[in-house]
Parts: sequence; structure tokens; C-alpha cells
Amino acid sequence: MGLFGAMRLRYNLIEDAVSVYDEEGIVVVDLEAARTVALKAAREIMAEDLKQTGAFSLRSRIDITDESGVVVLSVPFSDVVTIGHA
Repeated sequence: MGLFGAMRLRYNLIEDAVSVYDEEGIVVVDLEAARTVALKAAREIMAEDLKQTGAFSLRSRIDITDESGVVVLSVPFSDVVTIGHA
């Protein structure tokens, strides 16, 4: 268990044109686990956007909120990938 114990957090996708709000949330043990979930989700969203349109936005982010709606962590898409030469 983390510092706060198990908690239900919501993962809200914030983009330029539209935002998608998580109504159900996911139970995680701490904020590091919450960040891991958000990183994976952001990468999946970016990969799907890239497959469908050939592009993705680094301006998008996932805001993680507690059950009262307070943002406890924000994961910008620009922090999710490294762009450069392999």
C-alpha cells in the first residue's frame, strides 16, 4: 500500500479540441502506480492517433483526479515519449 492506501482515481484526457472525462476511475495503491497507468494510456492513445492520422499532439495530457475532482497528478504527452534518432 502507498502512503494513502488504495484510492480510486479518474484519468481525464485533455486535448486541444475535446476533453474526455473518466466517470469510473481505477483503483491504484499510490501515485506512482497512477502515473504508470497514465503513461501507458497516453502511449496507447498516441499510437492509435499515429495509426489513424499519421500524427499525434504533444500538447495533450492526462489529468489524474481524486474522487472529489482535485487534480493530483498531470501527465503531459510531451513527457511520455522521446523523439530522436535511435
